[in-house]
Amino acid sequence: MAASRNAGRGERAILGRWGRRRSLASTRGFALLTALAVCGGLACAHQPTVAYAPDELRSVVTHRWSAVSKRVTLPEVEVPYALDAEWAERARRLAGNGTPRDRAQRLAHALTDPRVLGLRYDSAVTAAALPTLEAGVGNCLALTSVFVGLARAAGLRAYYLKASERQREASQEAGFIVSTDHIAAVVETGTGVAAFDFAGEITRYRRFGILSDIQALAHHYNNLGFQEIREAEEAGEPTPWDRVEGHFVAATWLDPQFALAWNNLGIVHARLGDQERAIRYYREALERDDRLGAPYHNLGLQYQARGELRAAVRAFREAVRREPDNPFLHLRRGMALYEAGRLEEAATVFERAIVLGAPDARSWLDRTRRALREERRAALLGEPTPAL
Repeated sequence: MAASRNAGRGERAILGRWGRRRSLASTRGFALLTALAVCGGLACAHQPTVAYAPDELRSVVTHRWSAVSKRVTLPEVEVPYALDAEWAERARRLAGNGTPRDRAQRLAHALTDPRVLGLRYDSAVTAAALPTLEAGVGNCLALTSVFVGLARAAGLRAYYLKASERQREASQEAGFIVSTDHIAAVVETGTGVAAFDFAGEITRYRRFGILSDIQALAHHYNNLGFQEIREAEEAGEPTPWDRVEGHFVAATWLDPQFALAWNNLGIVHARLGDQERAIRYYREALERDDRLGAPYHNLGLQYQARGELRAAVRAFREAVRREPDNPFLHLRRGMALYEAGRLEEAATVFERAIVLGAPDARSWLDRTRRALREERRAALLGEPTPAL
């Protein structure tokens, strides 16, 4: 990590974004599902605040951002699904005639068919529709933006769809533990709805909800904030924290209930050394969604850095309760227990972390067992307990 770390001990904060990691070559086209329980039925999609014409969205965003502090460097206003006239005309040709379902399915096939558009999936690439079409690659959010833009240009009622309540994928990227969720598209068919998923994983989720275009834009900026971090790390350059903060602030102003963006804003201030503000933003995230493990984990890092080990252990415990299969959370909880001198508990936690595949968990378990042996030997001999 190019920026200074204020929490010490090689910690990795959990940062939330959209798009599960998969190699570029493994794209499998799209999955089509019907009769999803979306917002209790798609009536929610008829509200005028869900879908915006590109110029309308730009106007709304510009107005909202006029109230943001000038201290923050906001990104340019962008409409992820906007197309030019040439692409709009091509979308109509690709969709052809027939039922809304048939036309949407043709567009989805064209999007991933190598003989037509041939777009490929890569979770590391977030971009708006036009840059994605030019590059030929994007993550679930980018590919969904392309599809939504094409479908609307063809006269279809298309929306962003958020899939949730599955164990979040966790990986290590750019000095962070990255927690990911999923975005797909949904189209009204006249007799129901059809969901189009360009990463082939939507069946693993249990709950679905329509995102308004403003909420989708918030997710777009949230992803771009992480992308700034990762690209700086890969280039070996200092992280542009002012631009990163601007992306996350934009996300929270567009969607004040977007808990993961508040969490990510906390990470920015933790990296800048402002622990109090970081803690405040992590708590803002939890006020909006107490089911998330990431803000609890990140709070634990801050408490641990301040020497508040009991609070740190509690925070990591809450993180594990919410994401019991996340190996990184178990590892960090064990490390906090070890530092607090609760070695028996730490050993048990590290054993679970090993089962889940946490990196370094085996070495931590070995260290803990050595410390336990030393502690027991000292107790038998009446010696002071060795320092950890």
